[in-house]
Amino acid sequence: MKKIITYLGIFATLLFLGSANVYADGYWEEYFKDRALSRTYGATKWENMQMEYSIAHNDEGGRGSWDPHKPFHNKPYNENILFENVSNVSAVSSNTNILDVEVKPYDYANEKQNWERYVEDFNKATFEEFLKNYEYCQDENGNFSKDSEYCKSTYTSKPTWWEYTNEYGFSNYKSEPKTWWEAYGYSSEPTGVEVVTKAKDLGKSSITVSATGKQDIKIDWTISARDFGEMGSSAAGLTQILNHLDKYQEVMPDSPHDCIYGYGKYNFSVRSSKEDISEVINALKGKDLTVLFIQDTSVGTSTYYLNGKDIKNTVEKGFTYEHQISMKTSINKDKIANLMDLNDALYIDFTYHGNLPTNYELNVNIEQYIRNLYWEKLDEKYQCSQYDYKKEPDKYNACWTVQEKEVNEKVKDYLQNKTLTLLYLNPETNQMEVVAENLKATDGNVKLTFTHFSTYVLVPSDGYHKKNNNAQTGTLNVVLYSGLAVVSLLGIGYLIISKKKEQ
Repeated sequence: MKKIITYLGIFATLLFLGSANVYADGYWEEYFKDRALSRTYGATKWENMQMEYSIAHNDEGGRGSWDPHKPFHNKPYNENILFENVSNVSAVSSNTNILDVEVKPYDYANEKQNWERYVEDFNKATFEEFLKNYEYCQDENGNFSKDSEYCKSTYTSKPTWWEYTNEYGFSNYKSEPKTWWEAYGYSSEPTGVEVVTKAKDLGKSSITVSATGKQDIKIDWTISARDFGEMGSSAAGLTQILNHLDKYQEVMPDSPHDCIYGYGKYNFSVRSSKEDISEVINALKGKDLTVLFIQDTSVGTSTYYLNGKDIKNTVEKGFTYEHQISMKTSINKDKIANLMDLNDALYIDFTYHGNLPTNYELNVNIEQYIRNLYWEKLDEKYQCSQYDYKKEPDKYNACWTVQEKEVNEKVKDYLQNKTLTLLYLNPETNQMEVVAENLKATDGNVKLTFTHFSTYVLVPSDGYHKKNNNAQTGTLNVVLYSGLAVVSLLGIGYLIISKKKEQ
């Protein structure tokens, strides 16, 4: 019986490990299922190539749609590598676990359809519709106006579609093309083949391409990940890499890596969201890798660098670094208003409440926040909107120039000389507490350290003071004040009685 139980245990373990490995290997195949690795215009030269695909935050997947409507683009748009004027093309992948490859004839139906649609729509548009739909002529308020300065100086009549595309440098037509292939620059109807590469995993693989009368060429592919975008659907992908570092070592970005955003150095970056990233944090723990968490807020961008070596605690499901930063509102604004008088406050609300993996150091870009403050204040002083750009363009431009100059000066002075204070709303005591004082901005950013998440307020050091809460009559205060009143009355009564006895 013991042997049977032992064998069953071994079998269950193998089954679990096997399913885990399948998931580890199969995650990326599912991820890349509907994603094209290359999107290009026109045919590719027959030569060796170095190709790279790296997951980015704007990687939306799917077969991309091309709308050459404004203006018409006179080159084929293809999602794979297109070769023309070649025959008997074949391709072989050096590692089918990383890449599959297929060769198939290229269908130019989309090019034909797009040309026909563009010409038809362009030709039937009136002059006013042309200005509105193709040139986006707008007045100073952003509304369509065929009398806008740009349109008046550029067009007095509607051009032909092919003259219009010449102006944008997409074509060099001497006369109107009569066929779709002439529109695309061909002397006769073309034939082409495309090499379709389908990723199955992160890694490196080479594709050897052959054709009649051609020397073989090699396409070296590197498929990697650094920027994971919104973490909702991508958290599993980063977790896969962190849990299988040996497997993905050859496509790991160097550590530290120069950040494409100019913030600093990191291995991977993600854009914060409300989605659960507990698996990412727990998989990162103990590893000498840095993840940059980025979030765009209403006042600018906030960033946070977390190295796995600094993580002290695992986190529970539901963990997120999601936060909202606002000059106007907070989920606890009314409660804070009862406790504090604030000037130019910046509210920071965290979604998650619970244990943190380690102290959270948030870089908040406050430069735009300060700029917005001064624009609002100086609007009242200069009132540039009183000038009509069409009637008084000189006064209009001069006013905004002077206002912008003063705004820039005040922003610079603020960043150099002002200090800030970080306040915390303690939900247990219902009081505002000072967390940090004399904070200064560096390159427009203020670094804030949090030991737990809640509601915080960043405010100029001279821009706040506590309200006199003696006037507030909460339940506790009513009981306290009533008790004091009773004691006082008893005391007064005792003194009166004592006086009478003495008399």
